[in-house]
Amino acid sequence: MIKYFIVVLYLLCWTGANAQYWFGPKVGGHRTDFIYQESTYKSDSFDVSTDYGLQGGVMMIYQASEKYAVMAELIYERINRKVTEKEGSDIEVYSKSVYNYLSVPFSLRWDFGREPTYYYISGGPKLSYWLGGTGEIYLDEFNEARTLDGPLPYDFEFKSKNGGETNHRAVPQANRFQYGLQVGAGVYFDVTTGGRVLVDLRHSFGHSNMGFNGNPDFSFETYQENFRYRNYTLSLSVAYLFEYDVQLQRKGMSTIRESNKSKKK
Repeated sequence: MIKYFIVVLYLLCWTGANAQYWFGPKVGGHRTDFIYQESTYKSDSFDVSTDYGLQGGVMMIYQASEKYAVMAELIYERINRKVTEKEGSDIEVYSKSVYNYLSVPFSLRWDFGREPTYYYISGGPKLSYWLGGTGEIYLDEFNEARTLDGPLPYDFEFKSKNGGETNHRAVPQANRFQYGLQVGAGVYFDVTTGGRVLVDLRHSFGHSNMGFNGNPDFSFETYQENFRYRNYTLSLSVAYLFEYDVQLQRKGMSTIRESNKSKKK
């Protein structure tokens, strides 16, 4: 998939004689659902809440022609996951995790419409890096053992097989580099300030699990944290873009050179 995407990207860049670049900040919100390898995990075992969060970063668009463009982004995402016991369960479980990601989505875009409003559909790969995160966990066995009165807070640890400290819990087999696919659609229009406003709706399908199970720091008598799941995210975002016209810049440089030559004469 990525190989074909790179080939198409190269062809667009090579054929785009009148190409333009747009870049600027992007902010938005997302809804994330957690898809487990065990299909019955959420239906039979535990309640896993859907996450609603924020994301933000920068976007760059290479406009190869009137109909085709390439979008690249650098986005910070914060995803929350909460697991609790099913109603009527014999055990009490509360596990909340906060994951911080740095994501780089790439999309090929097909534009249509006419001034002043244009529409598009897009698709491509998404690469994400799990930066780290925090969490807290409470089980009824903590209360029975009188080891803790409330949730146990912790930070994720990746470098060792065991966190070694109460507030550090290790995920030695974490998939920190994660891959997914995305499809989307949106609308953009130019504004009187000279910029462009873009509204983007996108659905990302994660293909990488968070990690593997059996981590000692997340295994208890009555509960084991399940890392065999991936993220499906629906996002809505807004970007304000500034234009960089390569042709105008070249003409400007040519004018400066000609002016300098005239002065020397």
